[in-house]
Amino acid sequence: MDPTVVEEGVHTSGARELAPSVADRLMARDPHTRSGQRPHGCRTVAVAVLIGWKRRSATRPFPPTSFPRLRLGMMEPRELKIGHERVFLSLSDVNDGWTTRDRAGRLESFHAKLVLPHLRAEAHVWLSDPAIESNMSDFFADLAENWRGWDGAKAWSTYEGGLALSCNNDGLGHIRVAVALRGRSGDGWLVQGNVPLDSGQLDHLSRDVATFLG
Repeated sequence: MDPTVVEEGVHTSGARELAPSVADRLMARDPHTRSGQRPHGCRTVAVAVLIGWKRRSATRPFPPTSFPRLRLGMMEPRELKIGHERVFLSLSDVNDGWTTRDRAGRLESFHAKLVLPHLRAEAHVWLSDPAIESNMSDFFADLAENWRGWDGAKAWSTYEGGLALSCNNDGLGHIRVAVALRGRSGDGWLVQGNVPLDSGQLDHLSRDVATFLG
């Protein structure tokens, strides 16, 4: 059975041990690494990044062979950042040098990157038909409208399970966004962690989300 690692609110599962040389190369890319020592949790960084790369084609090919994609550079790329400077979730409409939008500019998928203390995970996440998947822009607009606080958790997720968000507001201006990111757009490894937000960010963030989704 694959090992599971739990540390400081960070949960990873579906992980496999990697060769030390591979982990060392990924450690060099870790923005939190400043010395020659490997930080605690470096192995999970390697697992999250590499397994997502190896298994991406197991669900859907990218770019899809049935639809001609526009090469990056033919349309302006967009990126969305949720969180603070060093702990955040970012979404991009560029994956492996290709835009994830169709010819009409509609977003079909995105590249997600979750950056936590001692851990970074990246995955390609597919969106589904609006008839079966709630709109992320509406979700953040609702958070901004209720910035003073709400009871319990407000949640959003992609239909296929590649990305899930659950937001709690303590009524004092602090928001905790619990992020669950899965490889293979919902059928692979799982990384969970908390991203902080301030209630004052919500109004601007909701507009950024609407712009990103287009």
